[in-house]
Amino acid sequence: MNLYGFALFLHLLVLGGIFAIMGIVEFNFGRMRSPATLDDLRVAAAKAERTAKLFPILFVLLLATGAWLTGLQWPWSTPWVDVAIVGLVLIMGIGGGVLAPRMAKAGAAARAANAMIDVPADLTGNAALRYGTAANYGLVIAVMFVMVMKPDMTWGLLALAVGLLAGVGIRKATER
Repeated sequence: MNLYGFALFLHLLVLGGIFAIMGIVEFNFGRMRSPATLDDLRVAAAKAERTAKLFPILFVLLLATGAWLTGLQWPWSTPWVDVAIVGLVLIMGIGGGVLAPRMAKAGAAARAANAMIDVPADLTGNAALRYGTAANYGLVIAVMFVMVMKPDMTWGLLALAVGLLAGVGIRKATER
């Protein structure tokens, strides 16, 4: 059995899990934007909050499997490895510093509401929440690009910037 191939399989499996979690959270945000009832709002908020708690675990697993892959075949001084780590740190920073507090606030508002009229208008319409998730989508795709193309440091960092801006730009363009 090829150990590198097995480690790569695990790495891609974790990445698939991250995409699945991103989709579930985004789907439930959509449900929170236009709930039919207060109960629908609470259920969607609870699902988004519970599911989002898996992100830190999955990112640690992604970093661990990536470190394993690097240790098996690549030197740590490889520029694209460093760029991928920078991308992961950015994603975790946006997730933990921008998205998590706003998700918690949205969940608390949904739980505290006694009637639909009590629900704040910006529950999921918060710009930092919308654009933070979009930035992370773009960064995840940019990190994938870096992992496949293995660019030097300059091109790798440019790919991260383009991914972040593309994610935000696509969100902005589709909101009109």
